[in-house]
Amino acid sequence: MLEVENLVVEYNAKERKRVLDNITFTLSKQKAVVVGPNGSGKSTFLKAILGLVPIKEGRVMVFGNNVKNVKNEVRVSSNLLEVYELVNLSVKDIIFLYADLKRANADEVLTKIKEVEVESILKSKPWRLSTGQQKIFGNVMALSMNSKLALLDEPFEGIDQVRRKKIAQMIQEFDGEIVMVTHEFDVLLKYFKDWPLYFMIEGKLAGGFRVSDIPRIYMNREEKPGYISKINTRYGTLSFTLNEGEVSLTSATNWEGIFEKISGEL
Repeated sequence: MLEVENLVVEYNAKERKRVLDNITFTLSKQKAVVVGPNGSGKSTFLKAILGLVPIKEGRVMVFGNNVKNVKNEVRVSSNLLEVYELVNLSVKDIIFLYADLKRANADEVLTKIKEVEVESILKSKPWRLSTGQQKIFGNVMALSMNSKLALLDEPFEGIDQVRRKKIAQMIQEFDGEIVMVTHEFDVLLKYFKDWPLYFMIEGKLAGGFRVSDIPRIYMNREEKPGYISKINTRYGTLSFTLNEGEVSLTSATNWEGIFEKISGEL
């Protein structure tokens, strides 16, 4: 179980740049997705859950333990490459190292890599891989190793359509909780329609939707009557409604396009 309460993360102590602003989020036996434009704080959110960034205020509890007090919780995994670049080893050696640390079966990871047909990466070091290969390696590690909570940052970035389908199937079959961040609506609607959906803008979180709602969701300036959720931004209040409103989420292929439209109208 994941519990995030009033989470605040700031970068640059002098300027006090707030990257995550009073985030509250709970995940219990679920898989959820967070979408938002680049720079909205999505990746930092995952890093805060992993204990990789300092928490200014609030708390993050993972399986009942505060991440400030417990590091390297073996039941939590991620596809973030920096987690696996701590050692200067080949992909194959990293797999066996983590399998030993987590008392897991390395063959499970090797089988998944074979299923995605990227066995050639095993002899390479992670930093030498292409973006797509790095994502595949990270995804496979996150979805294996006896993990009960997988944190996936843009899991389809740089991956071709055939392998996307295989990775999506692995994500669907994962026996645990998942927080996935992305900006690709088309992938979500194709593979993850039933997942709870959250929006992140300027480090603030808004929820109350499902991925299947995307064709019916509108973003609006200010608080529109009947709004489901809202976020206060530097542009003012943005609210989300169903079935009618100012800018439809389907009017662009991804979140970046939506944000450009609504910010252009403000």
